[in-house]
Amino acid sequence: MPDCNSDSRNIAAHHIYPKRNFPNLQFDINNGITLCKKCHEKTYGKEMQFVNALVRVIQTMSD
Repeated sequence: MPDCNSDSRNIAAHHIYPKRNFPNLQFDINNGITLCKKCHEKTYGKEMQFVNALVRVIQTMSD
């Protein structure tokens, strides 16, 4: 997440665009990001609320 400063190695794979809403992107490598476990848990049930923030993270990393 943009405001996360965790240095934990306890991470989880996360679909940027949720697979239940975007099943066609489920296996798209560009639809993935790793999050620390705490941030990943914050997204549960609210995945669509985090899409824009996660897309911005990916864009920033590729600049």
